[in-house]
Amino acid sequence: MVSFRGTFSHTFPKMEDAMHQYFLLAPESIPPRARYEKLFDNLPELSSERTRQGRPPVPRDALLKGLIYRNLRGITKLVELEFELRNNPSIAEPLGLDPRKKPPSDERFSEFLRSNPNGYFQHVREALVHQLITEGVISGRGVGLDSCPIEALVRRNNLKTSMKDRYDKYHLPSGDTDVRLGVCVHFPSPFQKKIHYFWGYRNHIVNDLDSELPLVETTLQANKDEKKVGLSLLEKLCQDFSLPTEVVAGDANYDVEAILRYIIEEMKAEAMIPRNPRNTQDTHYTLKKDGVYCQAALPVYRKGKMTVKGITYLQYSCPLHWRKEFRGQYLLCPAGHPSSSDRRAVMCSFE
Repeated sequence: MVSFRGTFSHTFPKMEDAMHQYFLLAPESIPPRARYEKLFDNLPELSSERTRQGRPPVPRDALLKGLIYRNLRGITKLVELEFELRNNPSIAEPLGLDPRKKPPSDERFSEFLRSNPNGYFQHVREALVHQLITEGVISGRGVGLDSCPIEALVRRNNLKTSMKDRYDKYHLPSGDTDVRLGVCVHFPSPFQKKIHYFWGYRNHIVNDLDSELPLVETTLQANKDEKKVGLSLLEKLCQDFSLPTEVVAGDANYDVEAILRYIIEEMKAEAMIPRNPRNTQDTHYTLKKDGVYCQAALPVYRKGKMTVKGITYLQYSCPLHWRKEFRGQYLLCPAGHPSSSDRRAVMCSFE
């Protein structure tokens, strides 16, 4: 979450014209240590741990900066982070560590992640977002909804292993009992869809379209409904930040009435969400205030109701056969319905 414009504008002189912004010193030529020092200066100060017996604790600010440095460098394991800090003492000082001493072990970083709830790190993220909004890096005129799968490191996700109940949602993996079964749909080629099941989580996010920086995010189990989570993220966005949002973008998965209604009525914004063909049903009837009408615009006959698997359906039939006022008026169905030869056929049924 770094913008050179907002980060270095108070450090190095600059000139502006109508189209571009020039720096006296190119950002890419600045030493890495100076870049990380300026980045970490924007972090909110964390409360220190209480004094206790034994060795002095590692500052919490240093542990947080170390974890941020790990993500920026793309370091996957905490052991590799410890190795990086041990062999690169020049970067240990900007993190708040003594380069002459041994860096924190991977167990210390792991304990820091376990002992602090997610809300602790969300507070840091919100403080940074507020600062970026103040600096003008985040405009908030356009925001986007999205999510991505996170596969857990469990044996069932390894397709090279052979097992019987790999995707049994009632049999949780022993390696991580918090994971849930999710589905990931991708298109390897045009008009070719592939469905992949996995055990893990899903990260949901609302980001700024101009800067591509995250505004609100949460990570939940993979079986959570994306549509409900997306609506809650939009509500949290309006609650935490006052942004002049004009456009909300998303894929077709967010094409539901609740999200569209909230964007248009509550956020007063435009919804740039494509139509989901799964939400479009080809029905043979039309619902109006005074009843149900067939394809010929005639009020259908309420035949009865039926219950299947605990769900009660209302049944309607052809009005040409069951309604006296239409008998003798039509020799054939005005709409040419396929079941016009057998007018006793049920035309539609719904809840």
